[in-house]
Amino acid sequence: IYKIAFTVWSTLPKKHQKFIEEVIVHDRQSYVDFIIEKTVMTCLRCPLRFPVLFIRMLHLTEVVERTAQTSINHLSMSVLICFLICGKIGTLAGHISKGGVT
Repeated sequence: IYKIAFTVWSTLPKKHQKFIEEVIVHDRQSYVDFIIEKTVMTCLRCPLRFPVLFIRMLHLTEVVERTAQTSINHLSMSVLICFLICGKIGTLAGHISKGGVT
C-alpha cells in the first residue's frame, strides 16, 4: 500500500487517499520502517551532531508549552524518517515526552 501511495498518490480519489492516511496513522512504525528500508530516504536522512540536545529541544518546544496540538507520535515518526536516529516511535516519543534519553 505504501508503494501505491508514492507512485499514484495524486491520481487517487480522495477516499482512497484518506484510507491510506488512516493505514499509516494506525501503524506508523511500519510506515517508518518502509520509508527507511525501501526508499531513497535511507540515503537522505540527516545525521545529528547532538541528538540528546535535539530531543531536549523538541521536549521544550512541543511538550512543555503545549500550545500546539502536536502529536508526539507524529513528531517522532517525522524525526525518525528525516534524521539518523535509531529506534522505534514509541521509544522516541517517550524520550521527547520526558525531555531526554534516560
